[in-house]
Amino acid sequence: CSIVQGMFGITPTTPGFYTFDVKLQPGDIRSASVTTPCVQGSISASYEKTQKGLSATVTVPANTTATLWLPCEQEGKLTLNGTPATGEFDGEYMKISLGSGSHTVVME
Repeated sequence: CSIVQGMFGITPTTPGFYTFDVKLQPGDIRSASVTTPCVQGSISASYEKTQKGLSATVTVPANTTATLWLPCEQEGKLTLNGTPATGEFDGEYMKISLGSGSHTVVME
């Protein structure tokens, strides 16, 4: 549970995990992955630190929405499934909303 909620920051934002956060906190760990069950289905998250930034893949169960938080020191280039995307930078994290399905987000 501490890896799911700690390193991956997977926490519900509404009852039943209809909406939830994935707030990555990788520290010095280069790559990791986790799958956790929830009422709506399994949530999977993985990340890999690259020379240019961070790549994350998240699987969001049907009929749910995730907010992915990527740690970064400055706003950078963001892609969602290979397409340029827009996120919201708060000074420490870039966040992007993800619907149901499997998504790869790259922050450079």
